[in-house]
Order: sequence, then C-alpha cells, then structure tokens
Amino acid sequence: MNILTLQYIAFFVIFTVLYFTVQKSGRVQNLLILIANYVFYAFWDYRFCLLILVSGIVNYYTGLYLASEKGSRHTKLAISLLVIYDLGLLCLFKYLDFFILSFTHFTNSMGLHLQWGTLNLILPLGISFFIFQNLSFSLDIKNKVYNPNTSLISYLAFSSFFPLIVSGPIERARHFLPQLNKNRSLSALNIQEGLKQITAGIFKKLVIADNLAPFVNNVFGHVSSATGTDLLCAAFLFTIQLYTDFSGYSDIAIGISRILGLKVKSNFNWPFFSRDIGEFWRRWHISLSGFLRDYLYTPLTFRLSINRKNTQFLFIILTFTLCGLWHGANWTFIVWGFLNGLYFFPQIYFGLQTPSKKIVAEQTRFPSGKEFLQIITTFIIVIMTFVEFRTASLNDTWDFFHRIFTSSYQYASEGYLFVIISFIYLLFEWTQRREIHILSLDRYPLIWRLGLYFTACCLIVLFGNFGSKSFIYAKF
Repeated sequence: MNILTLQYIAFFVIFTVLYFTVQKSGRVQNLLILIANYVFYAFWDYRFCLLILVSGIVNYYTGLYLASEKGSRHTKLAISLLVIYDLGLLCLFKYLDFFILSFTHFTNSMGLHLQWGTLNLILPLGISFFIFQNLSFSLDIKNKVYNPNTSLISYLAFSSFFPLIVSGPIERARHFLPQLNKNRSLSALNIQEGLKQITAGIFKKLVIADNLAPFVNNVFGHVSSATGTDLLCAAFLFTIQLYTDFSGYSDIAIGISRILGLKVKSNFNWPFFSRDIGEFWRRWHISLSGFLRDYLYTPLTFRLSINRKNTQFLFIILTFTLCGLWHGANWTFIVWGFLNGLYFFPQIYFGLQTPSKKIVAEQTRFPSGKEFLQIITTFIIVIMTFVEFRTASLNDTWDFFHRIFTSSYQYASEGYLFVIISFIYLLFEWTQRREIHILSLDRYPLIWRLGLYFTACCLIVLFGNFGSKSFIYAKF
C-alpha cells in the first residue's frame, strides 16, 4: 500500500477517525496503531507480519531484562546475543545472497570453480528501519540513557509504526515511547502543521523527484551512448532526485505522525548548504547518521582509541563503509560509503571543519565568498560520490566517469531544462533554510501564505507525475 494512493488515504482517514474517537484512552490508541501497523504491512506481504512481531517481542523482553539486571555480568551476554539476532536477521534477508555471490566470484578468480546456490530471499519491507528502531531500545537501556516504562502493546506500536516503517526516519525509543504513554487528542494545530508538511513532501516527490526520474533513469541506463552533457546533468539531477524523493517521504511521514499527535524528529536539514562533508552528514539522513554515530562510532572511539587522530579516521571510514553496506548488498554502496569516510581526512588531520551547527548565513541574506566556495565544493563532491550510489556496478561507475571526460559535449540537451528547474527549487530552499520545511511560511503575511500554499497545490495537480509512486529508499 503506497502512501501516495487513494487506498492509503482511505486507510489513514478510517484509522484517524477511530484513533481520535478513543482519544481519552492512550492504551486503546496504541492498540489501534498496532493493528494499523500490521494491516498496512499485510497489504505488502502478510507472511512477514510474523517476522516484525517476533522481532519486536524479542527486543522488548530483552530490554526489560537489561533494565532489571543493571550491572549484572549477564547483561553483556544478553545485549551481544540480541545484536547478533537483530543483525543476523538483517544479514540473512539482505546480504546472504550478496556474500555468496561475492565469495563465488572470488573463488572463481582463484581458479576454484565452486558453485554456491543463492536463496533468493524476498527482502522484507523496511527491515533496515525496524531493526535499527528495535536496537535503539535495548542499546539505550544498556547505556543507561533510557529506563523502560511501557507496555508490550505500546512497544510494538513503536517498533513497526506504519508511517515510518517503509523509509524512516529511524526513531529512537527514548524519544518516541514516552509520547505513547500519553493520551493524544485531536488538535487543529497538529492537523494544520501536519498537512503543511505532507503537502511539502508530496510536492518534492511528485513535482521534483518523479519528473527528474525518467531523464536520470534513461542516462544511467544507457551510459555507453550518453553524451558528456547528459552524464553531467544526470549526475547532478540524480542527487536532487534522491534528496527530494527521500526527504519528501520523510516530510510525509513526519506530517502524518504530527496529525496523530506524535512528534518525529527531522531527517533532513537543508544538506545542500553544508560547508564540508561533516556538516553534510549532520544534515543528511540525520536519523541514520545519528544512529551510527551514537551506537557504533562513539563506542569505538572511547574504547579502542590509541592514536587519537589515526583511530578516529579509521573508525570514521569503518562507520561510513558500514553505512554504505546498510544501504544495500552491492559493492557500489560500499565504495560510496568508503569515499564519504575518506573525505573526512582534511577535517581530522588539519582541523578543516565547520564547528558551528548553525545554518549558513543565518543572519544574512547571502553567504560570504568563503562560505559560497565551501558550499559549491561540498556539493560537487556529494554529486560525484552519488554516481557510485546510483550505478548498478563498479564497472558502470568507471564507464560513467570515463565517458564524462572522453565523450562529446553538446549544448542542446533536455537535461538543461531539468537543471534550471532544480536550481530554482534550490533557490527557494535557500530562502527557507531557517525553517523546518519548505512550506513553513509563518513569517509571511496571511495573504502571502495562502497564495504560496495554493501555488504549491496547483503545481502538484498540474505538474505532478502521478504515474510513478514508489520511493527510492523503500528498497533499503
């Protein structure tokens, strides 16, 4: 059930009416969320409902055990077994065939012609997201930053929350579960703010991302015959497509949650206005980068640091390489992650990083010359690195870059129009960089706000590509 279909709208309206009919009972609301989670998931494949149920139960009771056995020598064993269980599920469904094929290719290259059959397992929808949400519960208890005070029903409602399960954001138990312990009542403000962010997400997805997709798909699918102009345009446009597609889903999921009286943390914070790669990753896919920072990178640096800079750099590369692997079972993702880690070299060894978490040019209309150069440089690095993310194989990546420098260039490319449209959109984002999302317009007079909301809706109706509704990150 795709969230941009009439079927989903009908499902959500019926659920919302029931949800607020029992708004005096938070427990019943949580039970309704749980039921809705499994109804939503069953529309994709009912067979995997048992998987997310068992996974949630295992993590819940392990978390309670960790809370009751604080300081016990058994807690390390319990958390280790849980991590093995959760990551084992992830590896089984997502990576087993990849490892088998990679091992087979390696042995064949060594002259050992071994044939290992793959299992061809179906990848459960959103497995990367609900596995990490489950892990956050027990890891926070183990790290003593969260004390569980919730029922099994509430926990299962959180672990498979239907607006987030497809593509996130990855929520933390310590942030989300306390909200489920309270009654949520119908709020005009929540509905208003939720609908604005949902509209912003739909605009990004249908008007920007899905209109760029045909050109991007055509160029990346025919690299050997594409011109240098088309290749450069496609590299830029895929970055914009991925961003508007993924952040569009996040906006919709956050807006839906807001209507239900549940606040989900932002997943994007104007990443294309970052002044270095470190700032970019503080603003891009924030829930994943924060998860890897708190549960992988930080524990490694505290426990295993010998030579501070060398180990810090090594652990950054390891973290980002695993980040790439998290995205999918393909060497292109691993190389993409490795390169992002490698880009931290000047920041680690020469201190060339942006210490402030504030948005660029927060008090001025335009960035300084230095900031502008930093933004452009970071943006180009990100664009070139996302080529690895998009290509089907490392050979395709090599061909893409090889043809950029060797194929002909032409001025009459349809990609130019999409590039111009994308730059206009980025300029609008620049004006909104101090806000939560592109339709946060409270600083404008009412007549201006209504006009901009109406314009956004008209653009969706007139130019929205309603033929393609799948989200890129749904496959991760």
